[in-house]
Amino acid sequence: MSALKSLTDEHQAIGELLGALQTYATRLKSGASVAPADLTRFAEVLRELVDYRHHEKEEGILLPLLARNGFEWSSGLLSALRHEHGHLRYLLDVLCQAGAKSQEELDARGSREERRQIAEAAIAFVEFKRRHIQKEEDELFPAIESKLGARALEKLSAELAQFDEVTGKNAESARIFQHAAELVQRYSVDSGVVDVTGVQWESAPDTAVHVRQEVANVAFTSFGRSR
Repeated sequence: MSALKSLTDEHQAIGELLGALQTYATRLKSGASVAPADLTRFAEVLRELVDYRHHEKEEGILLPLLARNGFEWSSGLLSALRHEHGHLRYLLDVLCQAGAKSQEELDARGSREERRQIAEAAIAFVEFKRRHIQKEEDELFPAIESKLGARALEKLSAELAQFDEVTGKNAESARIFQHAAELVQRYSVDSGVVDVTGVQWESAPDTAVHVRQEVANVAFTSFGRSR
């Protein structure tokens, strides 16, 4: 399914971010110490990578091409996925609002209820996005592979590649990718050494710069072509 590799690579990278956000929310809800500013970073990174890039590719390239090649636009799977994108934007808005006030509510004075509400906003996004990715990979992508001819698949692959090339020229990408990589490292299941897409995450101070560069180049390779 090489025509969809750009999207499946992004699903994998997004999945790493979702796992990190889930760990952050779990620590927050349990009362463990977390950095309040990281919630803002999660919201910013997810808005950029999930909505402004990944969903843009699907809504601007993938779904219209499918509609031109026999897929029903106003009902069925395409309609459901577009509706889910809208709900994910709403959940991102909630997460961004939580991040905006997290500095005050996650400090020592923050109540258990405040921490619980913020954690549940994060978990709601994680769970819904995971289900959405699963639906695309279990239902949409196999349907694309079976229904689209070679010419349509080639066109899809070319258009996705063009999007990646054009958006990859934006200098803002480096900052976003570095923040994404740092969040995955900081909130991995084992914060010491975690193997993510072939990269050893070392927590030693003298390797921190090297790790950030390696992550930007390898762990988020699919997003490295964007904007």
